[in-house]
Amino acid sequence: LGQVQQVGRRLRKHGVRARGIGLKIRFGDFQTISRSGTLPESSDLTDDLWRVARDLFDKWARQAFSPVRLIGVHVDRLDTADAQLDLFTDPQKQKQRSLDRAMDAIQEKFGTGIVKRGADV
Repeated sequence: LGQVQQVGRRLRKHGVRARGIGLKIRFGDFQTISRSGTLPESSDLTDDLWRVARDLFDKWARQAFSPVRLIGVHVDRLDTADAQLDLFTDPQKQKQRSLDRAMDAIQEKFGTGIVKRGADV
């Protein structure tokens, strides 16, 4: 979740949204695999990114879990945040966007780790 928060914060800072998200998983012997997924729509919301990243990891863990050395998160298929306007704004997404912006502002002013999501504690 922490890595996804960082990626989401960078997306919002640069005014872009991602359509794809990927995981890099490296094992103790330095063998590396990657898994990728697609978001239903371009997003910079931490919850949207986390949902897909968590699903990718859980699917891998159910099929072939083994101890890991490194896990990385990246996004791709970027577009500008204003590329497509929402005709019907979802109140829950608006609330999430406000929460993400507030957390970004707090972390920008006081440093990362000063405020955490409930799931990240």
